[in-house]
Amino acid sequence: MNVLFSPSLNSFYPEDMRGDYEQAGTLPPDAVPVPYAIFAEFSLAAAPEGKIRAVGEDGSPVWAALPEPT
Repeated sequence: MNVLFSPSLNSFYPEDMRGDYEQAGTLPPDAVPVPYAIFAEFSLAAAPEGKIRAVGEDGSPVWAALPEPT
């Protein structure tokens, strides 16, 4: 399975549905291919305790500390 990641939306998209997203006008312009291992780590597996998925400086998903409650 090939996967796309959009840093602006912090979301994954299945690449085999790219045409559907493009036709609907809903594929973010910054969606780029990422290895399946990245998708599995940041979407299929549970987040490490006290962490949430965020976007790193290079536009890749990273684990970041949960924000403090307000």
